[in-house]
Amino acid sequence: MVTRAVAIFFHVLSAWLFYGLARRLLLREWEVLLATLIFVALPISAFFGRMMNHEVMALPATLLLVRGYWECVRGGWTSARWIAAVGVGCLWTAFSGWGGFFAIGACALHAGWEATFRHNRRAPRVLVVLLVAGSVLLALDTAHLVWVLDGDVTYLRELLESRMGIESSYGGARWLGRIVELHWRYFSLTSAVALVVLAYLAATGLSADEPRDVAVEVGSIFLLAGIGYVTVFNLSAPQHDYWQFMLLPASALALVLAFRWLVTMMKQSQRRTAWLALLIFISLEITATASITLTQRHTRSEGYCLEIVEQLRRDWL
Repeated sequence: MVTRAVAIFFHVLSAWLFYGLARRLLLREWEVLLATLIFVALPISAFFGRMMNHEVMALPATLLLVRGYWECVRGGWTSARWIAAVGVGCLWTAFSGWGGFFAIGACALHAGWEATFRHNRRAPRVLVVLLVAGSVLLALDTAHLVWVLDGDVTYLRELLESRMGIESSYGGARWLGRIVELHWRYFSLTSAVALVVLAYLAATGLSADEPRDVAVEVGSIFLLAGIGYVTVFNLSAPQHDYWQFMLLPASALALVLAFRWLVTMMKQSQRRTAWLALLIFISLEITATASITLTQRHTRSEGYCLEIVEQLRRDWL
């Protein structure tokens, strides 16, 4: 009960921070409410949001970090406020799990683009904070691991190689198929398509002097962090259903942007019935996917889980 309560606390905090971010990024109240509903209702959130994995602890920190970073480069907060948000976010997410460093890196890459190509005078300041904080925290994490392992760097290197799949023959096509399968199961197929569109819109908008759509821009930061985590630790990603947990904010924003586009097309196009049918279809696909996945996860027992629990009771309790 205590373990689940801790996980739920962190995930409720994530939902609250995401709601605040959605209010900052989205244009209409219904978009904010829909984004928050999607954030909490997708199976990756509704099921794994109460499981004690380090991604659950890192996600609210990532949301705080990205919010502080974005308010800095867009000039929305005072220096003291964004420095506090970015500093606490970096410290929190880096000490929660390796996924946090991908969020720091994604913000740093975006800040570098803002400073170099958009000539944003606020970007170099936050870029320095991100690079210094990320480097120091990575060094501290690594030093702590080496200390715990009594200086056995070889074990740490072999563990990293195994997680990255350097010695694996999993196969690119099989790996990608498994990743898409897991995303479909826990996010929906519509989410997979929406994330591809989000990546395209973000890439085509990089040349603009200002972000064409702030939701696309911020969503792409979360997308870059989540994809980086899945790609680098590619051997673990197809083995663990929750490995795409860090993609949750990007997915929620991408799906709302898809709904916004469909509603706009339905209002402007002469083929309103066709657009309405498509809107209903993707709504049903998301709902059906979530319902089926959650039903399966709550009604089927898993042999691996039962075996490990019995092993823990026998050896440790």
